[in-house]
Amino acid sequence: MTKEKDPVVYIENSSKLRFEGLKFDKGAGLLFSINGKKCSDIRVTGTDASKAVHDAAFNYGADRSVMELK
Repeated sequence: MTKEKDPVVYIENSSKLRFEGLKFDKGAGLLFSINGKKCSDIRVTGTDASKAVHDAAFNYGADRSVMELK
């Protein structure tokens, strides 16, 4: 359990990550911060990303295509 709201989850140069049923407080500023060009194959399912102001930010070479949000 984290009290962080911006981002709720910070990822750096990681791959093959799975998040299912992630719960967080409504109004979080940023759900995921994805960082680094080595990031790949990140899947999020069963998570209501609409509760966050922004679902994800991609920095330092990370591309939106590395994350699948269902």
